[in-house]
Amino acid sequence: MVDSAYLSGSEKSMPPQTSKQRIMSDILEKIQSGTYPPGSKLPSRRELQEIYGASSTTVIAAIEWLKAKEYVQGVAGSGVYVVDVLPGDK
Repeated sequence: MVDSAYLSGSEKSMPPQTSKQRIMSDILEKIQSGTYPPGSKLPSRRELQEIYGASSTTVIAAIEWLKAKEYVQGVAGSGVYVVDVLPGDK
């Protein structure tokens, strides 16, 4: 589930509804549960598109949100990785 500290008042009362929100929520849950531990590489954009049945634009938007919240970081030519120290652990 998406960390409620990052959601506005109206978003806190609503479950994720858009594909972007569903992807963000699921990946964040996997990061927080250790399914994607610190330092691990996320599936590729294409793999995420297949997993979630979403467009490239939607997957990229979800990943960009996770980057902005400092849960993941992109490495040029390599992929997107879970950060070593999660925002709540700093």
